[in-house]
Amino acid sequence: MSIKILNQQQFNGGISISDKIGGQGAYAFSQGIDIHQDPTHFGLQIAPTKVSGSTVTDNIKWIVSGAPYDTNKYFYGDSGKIYQETAGGSWSVLRTVASSHGQGMCVYQNYLYYVQDSQIGRYGPLSGGAAFTDAWQTGLTNTSATGFAPCTAFSNLLIVGHGNIISTWDNTVWTLSKITLIPGHNVRSFSSLHEYVAFGTWRSTSGNIYESEEGYVFFWDGISNTFNFFVDVPEGACNAIQNTRNTLLGIMGSTGILYQDTLTYSNTFEKLQNFPKLKNNAWMETYPGAMNNWSGKTYWGVSNSNSTDIVRGVYEWGSISKAFPAALNLPFIISTGNTGSTVKITAVNGFGTSLYIAWNDGSTYGVDKVTKGNNYYTTGYIDTFFFDNGMMYKDKTALTLKVIHSPLTTGQSIQLGYNRNRNGFTMETAHSYSASDANPSQTRLSIPNSDGRFSEMATRVVLGSNGSTTPQIYSIGMIFDDLDNEGDF
Repeated sequence: MSIKILNQQQFNGGISISDKIGGQGAYAFSQGIDIHQDPTHFGLQIAPTKVSGSTVTDNIKWIVSGAPYDTNKYFYGDSGKIYQETAGGSWSVLRTVASSHGQGMCVYQNYLYYVQDSQIGRYGPLSGGAAFTDAWQTGLTNTSATGFAPCTAFSNLLIVGHGNIISTWDNTVWTLSKITLIPGHNVRSFSSLHEYVAFGTWRSTSGNIYESEEGYVFFWDGISNTFNFFVDVPEGACNAIQNTRNTLLGIMGSTGILYQDTLTYSNTFEKLQNFPKLKNNAWMETYPGAMNNWSGKTYWGVSNSNSTDIVRGVYEWGSISKAFPAALNLPFIISTGNTGSTVKITAVNGFGTSLYIAWNDGSTYGVDKVTKGNNYYTTGYIDTFFFDNGMMYKDKTALTLKVIHSPLTTGQSIQLGYNRNRNGFTMETAHSYSASDANPSQTRLSIPNSDGRFSEMATRVVLGSNGSTTPQIYSIGMIFDDLDNEGDF
């Protein structure tokens, strides 16, 4: 008999691409936890709250702020509805635009611009006396089949991508065909990097993300008569791109791969991470308006997929500081609590202390809001890697799981479980707060002899909160016998 201890007490490495190996502080999976307060512990994340009531009745694809011209937020749906949320939290449908699939929306020079199937409208001036002009400019490429024709403000220009054409407005002159791209490569998303506006493209005639086998990210300085250069994306469609700390992050292809471009001399995208739990025969999509920055990290959602394995929520990429590598995490699921195949995250954007999440859950639509200082999730969990002591072929015996955490207070709990040989998690009774608790700072689980022998073993820790406070996990450990007296087999 040789008793050993497996222990993990760093958790900022995030979700790994494997359920068995990863970098320092990584783990197999998590949901609803905050790993960025401190690299040596984690707790539950702030919970989203639905703020749109019953007002929203379609898939919102874009969320923008009227600042600095007004204090409203604007939302554009795939049936042509334009919604408004006032600073006081009042929601309304401002307008329903005909012949629109919510192709694109942005704010430029005191006006809200919204792209329709083959024209662009605007609403303003936002600072006072605003009125709608649906057919402000016409003759745009018909994008009704693909549903995306984004617009953005860059330098002194409004830039609109429709099909393979870039149009511009400098607040005086409208140029319908400022730049023409390669035929068949349609603009899907916009961002910026250094002195360039970047636009990601895809090849699709039906609007299906898996139809596109190639994509490009074009870079343009806003002055030249054509794009300055481009980067090939061999994985396929450029779902969404976002500037994060002077690098360009993107969700590429139909398998949700996260890429990064630092605009070096080689100017190539580098793969950062595959999407968790997505199998080889499945696809997923992120809408271009469902990837944005908030509080120093980048967030994006699962907008479409045929997978029943993935967890549908809002993922994040970032770190607590430059001293630690960026990591993947799943901090937010929608307010319905669902993460299955009925859920679509259609738009994400952050403003100040709040993050907005637009979603569709079956026949229900809504917008959630995460506001710093609000209540925590009532529950969330983390799964450790499967452990085999470097000898999967040889049995070991798990004896006890032990978690060190902050002292439990009223309404808090910790629940432990184990997954033996990939047969699913066995969860034990939760350790809940009690005034007479002799060990409020640790939770132990003695594994029954009948379940002790294993070739692989993983641990699940479920945190429970009272809403206003969350327990903090400092250490996850397991005592085991390596059974060295039994030989190799």
